[in-house]
Amino acid sequence: MKFKTARINEEWESGELNKTLTEKVKLWEQWLKYIAPGYEPTITDIWRSRQEYKDVYNNPDKKPGIHHYWRAIDFRTNDMPTNLASRSAEFFNTIPYDRNRPHLKTCLYGDERHLDHLHLQECYKG
Repeated sequence: MKFKTARINEEWESGELNKTLTEKVKLWEQWLKYIAPGYEPTITDIWRSRQEYKDVYNNPDKKPGIHHYWRAIDFRTNDMPTNLASRSAEFFNTIPYDRNRPHLKTCLYGDERHLDHLHLQECYKG
């Protein structure tokens, strides 16, 4: 695993990230060994402060989202082999995000806000 910054490395090592989400990442790492041997994913975002949310969305009234609660993690996609980002999103989305809201996805990728990264998330209830 690679990290965009030393801070993100510290966040990963801290143990604060939701345990179920961490297990999903580790399961994906095992899958990657067979699908993309030698590829090492890069984590680009884990935790965000309230101010970082306001800055990212350029909105002083923006409330903290799922990253603030250690329930999301983002991975760089521009260095992934062809189709690996979409295949990874499909892999993650075989795992339910919320059994009571099956239309919601565990991994977001490919929409206007998630073109350059995989956004993996864990439900507040799960």
